[in-house]
Formats: sequence, C-alpha cells, structure tokens
Amino acid sequence: MRVDHLATNVANVGATAWQRKRWVTWLATGLLLACGAWQARAQPVAVVIDGGGVARVFATSGTRTVETLELLNAGTRLQVDSVAQIVVLYLLTGVEFSFTGPGVIEVRSSQLVALSGNPPTVRLPTAGKEIRLRTQRTAQGGVVLRSLSADTSEPAAQAGSVEVDSRRPSADAPLASWVAYALWLEEMNASVEARAVWQRIAVERPMDKAIAKRAL
Repeated sequence: MRVDHLATNVANVGATAWQRKRWVTWLATGLLLACGAWQARAQPVAVVIDGGGVARVFATSGTRTVETLELLNAGTRLQVDSVAQIVVLYLLTGVEFSFTGPGVIEVRSSQLVALSGNPPTVRLPTAGKEIRLRTQRTAQGGVVLRSLSADTSEPAAQAGSVEVDSRRPSADAPLASWVAYALWLEEMNASVEARAVWQRIAVERPMDKAIAKRAL
C-alpha cells in the first residue's frame, strides 16, 4: 500500500510539473504574440504632408496638436477642426488621404477612416510617380523618416536626373504632393533639389515651422 501510495504521489507531481511547463510555454507564446502585435501597431504607417496644426491627436494625457511631417502609427485618432484640412501620405503605398473637418479620423494600417464627418478623399499615385518613403530607428529607439534622420551611417540611394524629373509633380498639383516629393528627394540624397522645393513650399506655408526648418 505504501509503495502504491508513493507511486501515485510521484505520478501526481510529474503531472503537475508537466502542466506547469505547458502553462509557462503558453504564457511565453502569448507574450511574444502580444509584443509582436504591439510592435506592428506602433510602427508608423503614414506621415502628415499638409495641414499641420489643424488637427489634434488623442493621447492618454489629453490631446496635442499634430505637426506637418509627423509620423502616424496605426490606431492613432485625430480630431480635425471645422473647415480645416489635413493630408496624410501612406509610406508603403504612396496613397494620399485628405480629410476636411469637422470630424474624427482614425489611421488604419492601409487607409484613413472617418469615425465622424465626411469620408476622406483618396488620391492614388500616378504610375511611375509613386512616392514611397522609408523609416529607420534612431539611437534612442525612436522611429523617424529616413529622409529626416541625422544618421547618415547607411548609404542613401541616388536618384538620376531623369528619375527626379519624372517624379516631379505638375505645376498645379496640390501642395501636399510637393511636400511628398521633397521628402523623396531627400531620401534619394538630392539635397539641392529638395531644398529648392522646400523653399517653394515655405512661401505658401510661411507659418509652418517644420517646413521652414527644411527650407533653410
């Protein structure tokens, strides 16, 4: 009887240890999946290319004003003032979304969605003129547009004069398209051409500090 009882206790201990190990494995897997989902959500998907100062982003501490050239993560919600307009460019697709307030919009992974107000206007890129931008992490762990990063350790791509001219917006193109073009020029290491475009943009947006900084 004692031997049987001892064997039963050993079996129970073994089963408990196996259950604990299985539970720990499930927990670790769940944490990894949650971290991956959080990182994907925290990754910027769009950038404000016009309308800085007219929208406010909802945050845990309240709201704050969104600036031109600010990166937007998926899940970000913005409140846009009446009659004001904000334009965002999706980094991977080059698709522009324009929203005129009043209303609240949410940045989704591949599109801008109106939670209140009129739906945003979509502007698809012209074939051969797509503006797709890349991001990179800073030494402090933040994420910035590669074209606006002070870190030049990674060689920048070079754009030929033909490519620069082919991607140039038309003279009557919206200002937002010129902002996107200037960002692309900087990413292509065409700094002289980019500065000239920023200076042109600054004439139309003289009070925008982010643009004025790029035009120097």
